[in-house]
Amino acid sequence: MLREIGAAATLAMFAVAAAAETTVRERSGYAYELGKDRLLYIEEHEETVAGGRVALSEITYRRTGGEVIATKRLNFAGDATSPDFRLENPGNGHLEGAKRENGRLVVFFRKSDSHELSERALRPPEDAIIDGGFDRFIEANWSRLIQGEVFERPFLVPAFQKFLDFRIYLERAANADVVFVMEPASLLVRLVGGRIVVTYDRDSAALKRYEGISNIRDPDGNNYEVRVEFPAAGRSRDIAGEARGDAPGKP
Repeated sequence: MLREIGAAATLAMFAVAAAAETTVRERSGYAYELGKDRLLYIEEHEETVAGGRVALSEITYRRTGGEVIATKRLNFAGDATSPDFRLENPGNGHLEGAKRENGRLVVFFRKSDSHELSERALRPPEDAIIDGGFDRFIEANWSRLIQGEVFERPFLVPAFQKFLDFRIYLERAANADVVFVMEPASLLVRLVGGRIVVTYDRDSAALKRYEGISNIRDPDGNNYEVRVEFPAAGRSRDIAGEARGDAPGKP
């Protein structure tokens, strides 16, 4: 009996400790038309961090007037760099994502309401990167990238329902900014486009700027080309503290 009570108490202590380590980070990004100052939409990110790593990310995309144009949910529980995700734009019917089923990766895509939903089951290659897993890849390989190592990784393109090889490398590190590039490994594909440039804060490794193709589409169904500015580091709050009725943590 005493042994059972002791085991229960130990489990309770672990549960409390785990809850105390769970936080939510909030940040906003302002997406401008690439090369211009026209604000297209605002991204509101909410990341649940458990045990020191991002477990879940939910993003709400809004027009400048506040109207919700799309939502995205990413689940990093299975694989930090290859999350399950679902992006949905109810206004034009655009839908894309990937989910694991019976050992396979099911990739789905619909350009708009006037198109059929297409699904394809894939066997993900090793070291694959899916959607927001790119950010997790940067975090995990920060030191090696800073030292100049060039990586080549398969990246999922939902519209093609397949993985394409991309190169990821450091472009420059000057003052407070560290700039990385992700571009198609194939020179032919690279000439067509697809280059993504991301800028991070050197000290905090927080994302400051994203430049490249957006997964949000315009009314004609074409992807926006954007520059997304993240003006401040993400804010956090103590979920466990809020559950106890404590005051929320300060930003």
